[in-house]
Amino acid sequence: MPDERRHHLRLLGALDALLSERNVTRAAARLHLSQSATSGTLAQLRVLFKDPLLVRVGRDLELTARAREMLPMLRDALAGVDRLFAAQKALQPSTLKRQFRIAASDVVGQLLVPEVVQRLALEAPGVTLKVSAAAFEVPEKMLGNGTLDMVIGHYEELPADLRAMTLYESRLVAVARAAHPSFKAGMALLQFVKSAQVVVFPHSAAVEEGLRRVFTAAAQPFKLAASVQQLSLALAIVERTDSIALVTEPMARLYAKTYAIQILELPKEVRLPKVRVLAIWHERTQSDSACAWLRELLRDCACTAL
Repeated sequence: MPDERRHHLRLLGALDALLSERNVTRAAARLHLSQSATSGTLAQLRVLFKDPLLVRVGRDLELTARAREMLPMLRDALAGVDRLFAAQKALQPSTLKRQFRIAASDVVGQLLVPEVVQRLALEAPGVTLKVSAAAFEVPEKMLGNGTLDMVIGHYEELPADLRAMTLYESRLVAVARAAHPSFKAGMALLQFVKSAQVVVFPHSAAVEEGLRRVFTAAAQPFKLAASVQQLSLALAIVERTDSIALVTEPMARLYAKTYAIQILELPKEVRLPKVRVLAIWHERTQSDSACAWLRELLRDCACTAL
C-alpha cells in the first residue's frame, strides 16, 4: 500500500472524532492526543479535502455542507474496518466454507494429512484440502500468486517474503529388514558404515555433512544401494535386501506397521542433526484469519501425530 494511502487511513479516525464531537478539545481527549496535535490534524484534513470541514458559528463549531455530505461515507468506511477486524476475531471453523491448497512432501503428508482431514471432518466440515506433492525447491511463485496456500516439508533456506513455523523436529533412526542377520543385538558403528544405504533423496546438507564426517573417521566409503524420492519405495527395497535407510523416527514407527522392518538406534558415534519440518506460507496470507486457523490446526495435528 502506498505511504500516502496509509497516511489517509490513519486520518480517518481523527476525522470521525472531529466531525462527531465538533470540538477540538473533546476530539483530542477521544483520540488521546494533545489539543495542538489535534488542531494540526484538522489543518491537514482541511488541506486534504479542500474544505474547512468545521466552521465557527458563534461559540460553536458546525459542519460544513461538504462535511455533512461525507459523514455517512466516513461512517460506512469505519464500519467496514470494524467488520474486517471483527471477522478475524469471530472466525467460526464450523461454518467456514473453503478449500485450502497445500503442497506436502510424501513423508510429511502421510504423517500429518490424515490427522488433519480427520480433525476437519469434526471441526470444520465445510473445509476441504487439495494436496499436491511438494517440489524439491520452495515453490515461492505459487505461494505468491495464490496457487498454493501453504507448503509443508523440510527446507533449509527460505526466500525473504515467505514466513514459516516449525511443526516438529525428529531425530533420525536406521531401518533394516526384520530378518536382517546382522542386527540382532543392535547396530554397531562398523555395521553402519559397511551397510549399503537407500537414500530418500535428498539428505539435507547438514545430514550429508554429518555422514561425511562419520565415514571419513571410519575410513570407509559410503555404499549407495539406491537413491529414491518416495519413502515407501525406499522401505520396499530395505524389506527385500540387506541395505539400510535413514528415516525420521515418527515415519519409521508408522511404516513398521505395514513393512517387515526393524527400527535401529544409530551408533553413538553417528551424530546427525534432527530433521525440522516447516509449514511455509507467503506474506500475503499472514493476516488471513482462516489461514491462521489452519496453521494452528496443523501445529496441533503435528503434536498428536507424533
